[in-house]
Amino acid sequence: PMKRAWIQFAILALVAVGAACNPPIETDVEVIGTPGVGQSFYLAVKIDPDTPAEDAYGSCFDLLYDTAKMSFTGTVQINQGSGLSFDYETHNYRNGQTDQLVVCVSKEGQVAGDNGSGEMVRLQFQGVASGWTTVSFDEQYLVYSTGNNGPIEMSDKSVNIQ
Repeated sequence: PMKRAWIQFAILALVAVGAACNPPIETDVEVIGTPGVGQSFYLAVKIDPDTPAEDAYGSCFDLLYDTAKMSFTGTVQINQGSGLSFDYETHNYRNGQTDQLVVCVSKEGQVAGDNGSGEMVRLQFQGVASGWTTVSFDEQYLVYSTGNNGPIEMSDKSVNIQ
């Protein structure tokens, strides 16, 4: 029993050290412009400088939003002056659901990923109806130049359509 307890302790210690060495990469969403009914505004998805990415080759996520409050215009921008540089973006609705937008950004070819933080992508929306709404995320991950995926934490964002 004592040997088993030490093995369990050693496993827990290794897991704790691994988690401390690789903290989760977190993002923030910034609203650019003033969301208003009939007005365009952007949501900029950024990697938080407190948890910078290493070897970021790309990222994919589902963005969920209330279509009664805001609509996606189809405009996506990458490389807007951040420390991260991507070559391609693609987007589409998951299973035709206009309230669940799948967004992916990526580099091209066999190149190293970027280290750092900053804006990954900007998505343009238009206000449909006034009031508060929440944008949330699902199926999010970071892609490394090795082809492996890693977790990324994306927090919900409240948006006030005026």
